Amino acid sequence: MVGVADDDWGEVIVAVVAVSAATPAGEIIAAARARLASFKARKHVVFVEPVVRSPAGRTDYRWAKDTARQALGR
Repeated sequence: MVGVADDDWGEVIVAVVAVSAATPAGEIIAAARARLASFKARKHVVFVEPVVRSPAGRTDYRWAKDTARQALGR
């Protein structure tokens, strides 16, 4: 999950999800809203083929943020 600029909220949380998850975006957002406060819940879901990882095997958050911005046109 990464933050992306938003006109209304300043920044919104976006989930970057591997395509193999095969869960519809609506279900992911609904599950987050059921378990989290509304301001913490994801507002958008971006599906990607592979989640890029750093050489150490950790998620590359810079790549995820750029990918989310491009997908949402921000």
